Order: sequence, then C-alpha cells, then structure tokens
Amino acid sequence: MIICLAQDPEGFIHFVNMWRRNDFKPDRQADMVIEWSKRYAAPVAAEDVGFQQLYESLIQQKGSVIDYRKSKASNRTLKQGLLNRLRTWFERELVCFPFGNDETRRLVNTLLEELETHAWRNGMIVDLGKHNDCVMALAHAIDQFTYKTPDMPVIMKTMSGGAWLGGKAKIRRDHGGAGGRVINRRGF
Repeated sequence: MIICLAQDPEGFIHFVNMWRRNDFKPDRQADMVIEWSKRYAAPVAAEDVGFQQLYESLIQQKGSVIDYRKSKASNRTLKQGLLNRLRTWFERELVCFPFGNDETRRLVNTLLEELETHAWRNGMIVDLGKHNDCVMALAHAIDQFTYKTPDMPVIMKTMSGGAWLGGKAKIRRDHGGAGGRVINRRGF
C-alpha cells in the first residue's frame, strides 16, 4: 500500500496517487517503493514493524538510496496520536481529493470508504471495517507534512502592569482563592 501526497504553497495537502496490491511478492513491492520514491521525488514513511522492516532491508539489498522515514507509531497510544493528527488535517479542511477520471475516482472512493469505517468510541478512534491499510498509509504520509500558518498580519507589543486596561494602573491580585495561592514576588 503506497499513498503519495503533495503540499501546495498555501498548506493544502493534495492526494496524488495510490498503489494498492497485495498479490505482489515483497521483492516486487520493494521495487514499487523505489520506483514511486524516484517518480515523485518524495520520502517514504512507514511503520517500523514486521513487513516494513523487510522492505527497508530489501531496498538496501537492491542498492537503492531513498529517504526512508520510520514512523514512531509502534503501539496503540502512538497510533491514536497519528490518527488524531490525521483527523486534525481534515478538521482544518486542508485535505484535497481529485475526482478527475474513473481510475482516480475509484482510488479516492476506496480511501474514503475506508476512512468512513473509523469512528470515535470511548475517546478513541476505532476501526470498524475489514481493512485499515489505506487509512494508515494516508496517516503516515500526511504526518510528514507541517501545518503552514496562513499569512496574516500580526501586531505585537509588550505591555506592562495594567496598560492593557487603558492606563498605568496596577493590577490588583488576590493572594488566595480557588486556584490556590498566588505568590507576589515582584510587588505588583
């Protein structure tokens, strides 16, 4: 399972392509990883368990040098974090899917159907479907990108005690209360 994504200058993540075959021998699958890495000039992100370790060693045996990034999501808690980061990209409406031709629509629909089988249950994202390979590949791929803050003007100024109230009045602070004890060390 391979998913290729790209990020545009505005920070949107675009689905580029997906390869999903489980009838290839691991040696042939490693060839596809190498081919895609070169074709799209992109790093390869994968879990650091089981078959993924096999692919890394096969790629090395073939003498290919690619930017292979091992995922830190190796247990349930870390995978929840990975899926939550994926969810955040969708909540920000920064993930774009093309629907150009029939083949593209078929690939995107496969991915979207798998995404629909994930749900919140007791504060965790759970997989209710038969497969999660597309969603996990998408999560590992999207985790390689950084959220880009929109270009917005920001004005910053340092204010001293009470200036934000419109004057130089000192802020009166109680030395106790529901939040615990306030220690006044600077005398304001």
